[in-house]
Amino acid sequence: VKGIVENPTATTINIGIQVVNIPAGTVVTAGQRVEVEGTLNALGQLVATTITVEAAEDAAFVPAAGQEFHVEGYISGFVSATQFNIGTTPASTTAATVFIGGTAADLSAVPAKAVRAEGVMTGGVLVAREITFLTAL
Repeated sequence: VKGIVENPTATTINIGIQVVNIPAGTVVTAGQRVEVEGTLNALGQLVATTITVEAAEDAAFVPAAGQEFHVEGYISGFVSATQFNIGTTPASTTAATVFIGGTAADLSAVPAKAVRAEGVMTGGVLVAREITFLTAL
């Protein structure tokens, strides 16, 4: 999962609504952009095996308007099937969005679903052409 660190403690951080268990001695601060790899535990928390701090201007986080873009992460900030976040990336769907492994109704599921969305950045929002529901990140 990629995103911005929120609510850091000695043992956990949040990326969006995803709780991430971090290894002892890991130092990250609120507002840092990170990429976390690991496995989900029985509580739906990501147990980090690798945490990489990304540069604030990393191109993966700042796509240009009209640029093809994809993002993987957990649904957060859900308002409707046409207004939500994937991690910290604002996203939306249209009537033409193709859903693989689920439906638009699954976007609002609790616990949050892991998805991969592909589309075009428009006005800072990823307009998803295709959303694939993942079993884990």
